[in-house]
Amino acid sequence: TGNSSKEWEEAALYITDSSEIGSSYKGRPVLIWLHEDNGEESFCGYSYLLEGFDDVDGEYLDGVYRRLRGIPRDIAVTKRLHIREMTVEDLDDIYELYKNPELLPFLEPLQENREEEAAYLERYINHMYGMFEYGMWLIFLEGKGTLIGRMGFTNTEEEDVLEFGFMIAPKYQGQGYATEAGEAVFSYMKEHFPAFSYKAVCDNKNRAAVALCNKLKVPVEINGKNGGFAKESL
Repeated sequence: TGNSSKEWEEAALYITDSSEIGSSYKGRPVLIWLHEDNGEESFCGYSYLLEGFDDVDGEYLDGVYRRLRGIPRDIAVTKRLHIREMTVEDLDDIYELYKNPELLPFLEPLQENREEEAAYLERYINHMYGMFEYGMWLIFLEGKGTLIGRMGFTNTEEEDVLEFGFMIAPKYQGQGYATEAGEAVFSYMKEHFPAFSYKAVCDNKNRAAVALCNKLKVPVEINGKNGGFAKESL
């Protein structure tokens, strides 16, 4: 039927080795296959190009589709938590999360102008997720959709070292959520990015953060302010 055909088109990832055919799929997610016979063609404007299919699997193709469609990637689902990438649509919930005064001494605040914060978040999604495939993620209660915190990784001056950062809303602290999320994200990173090592930068008054890092075996550097949550410059 017409509806099922439209649904199929919406769910499809198009793979082609032709710039002409790729152009005909304008507005749809397109993955370009490069080989010796199309080396003279211009594929400017395409975000994803590959030179072979030996290492391509369903997870990779799903990731490309999600990135091109603007659908957040799921990082982990645990017994109690759902961890995924951020979207601009999450901004209201993120602002609500940051309202708690107990967290402010340890975090760099969001911008007062929501449009500027939305623009920053959009750049962050395109740059960090699009280029590196990791970053800061959101933590939700599984099955409830309640945002309870953030957790993830930022780049450092050392190419093979990432900085671990996190926050859990005070209402949900002391219940093992941070440990559960931490174990899940490090399992994800070890599977997908095994070459990295990690560190955390914590406020010297944030004993709970230091304790979690010790539990997760993450080396800690003590800093006076905003440990682990300085914004990336985008």
